[in-house]
Amino acid sequence: RTNGEIQPNGMVQVPNVLLNPSVSPPELYSSRGKQGTWTDVYLLAACFYGSVSGCWPPEAPDRLLGKPMALLDKLVPECPHALALAVQKALGSNIVTRMQEMQELAEALWQTELMLHGTAST
Repeated sequence: RTNGEIQPNGMVQVPNVLLNPSVSPPELYSSRGKQGTWTDVYLLAACFYGSVSGCWPPEAPDRLLGKPMALLDKLVPECPHALALAVQKALGSNIVTRMQEMQELAEALWQTELMLHGTAST
């Protein structure tokens, strides 16, 4: 899958990048992958997905080959559907349609809080 070597801790060392297959977006698997703020959005959303559900999203190369990723609310019934959709968008395989900035993710989470409670708690 990658042109890197597996380290003893399970991470994959690709030239100039250390990958954690559980949370790394597709663009980190290629030396030609375009990285930006959307890369950080994916990484944070993958950590959130894993923390909330107890399981990691499928690895990015597998998703690119068609492996489905369950919506968060299917794994955690208490999870609001709007939150699941926001996390799904933040975990988009395509950098063009993925959330581009942390601010966009924060706003989506804020809107979920507003929809649930009418006001956001601080």
